[in-house]
Amino acid sequence: MEKHQFKSSYTWKTITLNSCPFCGDKEPEFNHIGNDRTNVRKIEVRCKTCRVKRIDSSIKNHFEWLEDVAQKNWNQSPNGKKQ
Repeated sequence: MEKHQFKSSYTWKTITLNSCPFCGDKEPEFNHIGNDRTNVRKIEVRCKTCRVKRIDSSIKNHFEWLEDVAQKNWNQSPNGKKQ
């Protein structure tokens, strides 16, 4: 399983995402939606090839927490086992 690393534009930490669990695309997109000053905080992880996407959102927690959740959820395989 290939891994893709990049720096978060909000927290400047390194985020590591596995390739798409459905088609194997090696570079999924990681998008922030909203900001910490609004009630809309979402992170979308999306495959550019097969267009599958996962959106994680939060009202009370900041983007730093949400980035960890989104990374953990994307890197979990569809059958529920961690890769």
